[in-house]
Amino acid sequence: MFQKNKSGLTFLLSWFLVSNSWAIESGVTPQIVVTQLNDYLTFFYDGRNTKPTDPDNWLFGSALKLGIGSYAIHQGEKAIIYDTFLSVEHARWIRNYLEQIMGIKHITIVQSHWHLDHIAGNEIYKDRDIVSLKKTREIMKAKQAALEAGEEWGLPAINPMIAPNMVFDNRMDMYVGDLKIELHQFNIHSPDANLIYIPKDKILLAGDALEDTVTYMVSDHIPELPVHLKELQRLKAMDVEKIYPNHGNPDVIRNGGYKKTFIDATVNYITRMIQRSKDANFLQTSLEEIIGDSFQKSWVSLFEPYRAVHKMNLDLVQKYFKDKSLPDLGTSEDTAQCAYVDDFTQGFNIPCVKVDNIIYNAKLKIESNNTRFTLLDAQVSNVPPTAVCATFEQGVVTLPCVYVGRTNKLPVRLKPVNTEAGLAFDLEQ
Repeated sequence: MFQKNKSGLTFLLSWFLVSNSWAIESGVTPQIVVTQLNDYLTFFYDGRNTKPTDPDNWLFGSALKLGIGSYAIHQGEKAIIYDTFLSVEHARWIRNYLEQIMGIKHITIVQSHWHLDHIAGNEIYKDRDIVSLKKTREIMKAKQAALEAGEEWGLPAINPMIAPNMVFDNRMDMYVGDLKIELHQFNIHSPDANLIYIPKDKILLAGDALEDTVTYMVSDHIPELPVHLKELQRLKAMDVEKIYPNHGNPDVIRNGGYKKTFIDATVNYITRMIQRSKDANFLQTSLEEIIGDSFQKSWVSLFEPYRAVHKMNLDLVQKYFKDKSLPDLGTSEDTAQCAYVDDFTQGFNIPCVKVDNIIYNAKLKIESNNTRFTLLDAQVSNVPPTAVCATFEQGVVTLPCVYVGRTNKLPVRLKPVNTEAGLAFDLEQ
């Protein structure tokens, strides 16, 4: 059976399942929908199709109930797969599809983080390189006995648990053919969040750092929610145009993905959950009361099973903050529109700069000595007028914050200088 939509060809390959006789190790039969998002990015999706008779475990009652995706970045005979999905059956299905249908011969796995619904298929790729953050491997090795016994999140167990064989810290670049892939470490949702950025088309593969309808909070990481908010600010500073999460609305993903307002919706949800956690009726607070404005603006969509996720989040947030002072979430550093660059040698993106009461976004290009920049591009921005932006006064650009990799520099000033090529800016040391 074939299905087509305007964003590409989508196949529900029931015939492919029938033509392959596989053992069912976890009791799940993949029902994967494949969508070609562009000429090098393929989306594999399963879920939002569970039955009342399915087991109430992490596989059926959570991952498949909410829906989950995986991505393959491919060129020629090479591919990077972002996560091995939620079962060995799903992983085997995808590997067979890539090798038998697409002709892929060389596969590398990149793991977004250690959670079970993202690593369960690693066994299928034990003969291939599996790349992750060093922290991801450390967590998986520490939890190996519990994962293999089905004691971490319950059954089904992940046995054997295959750990990554290649690790890195902070940043790593990879290539699929001539397509550059950047791996970036964040502490959002999980301390080992490994996000993929594709500079060519400003695409972000967000793993679980962003989730539609709302983020799935994990009890161990509730104390780090303020850190997650700062990291979301750093993420928003990146020059991103399309966002593809692992848990999201499949129709949105198939039709061009999410915009950066997806990050705003996540920030709003976490911030308001913390700020309202001491309200008398907090545990009865609805999704609409927390992020109804995000629904109205279509930043995210309401999928009913996320009401149960929201209820769990309410319980976790109240339990943690009920006897603690609430953190200050409103400092200028948190609310500012920060610029971002891996290092100053590459120039950087400024999401908003106010010039004569008009707000622009701008891109600066490095010229010499790693400290001189010229204006590459500037466009009128749709950033709200209340945003804390860079300023341009008397020729001096003052940026409230610039993320250089994972380090936030506050503030940064660029002084004007006349050159033979025209106006340039020098970094004030």
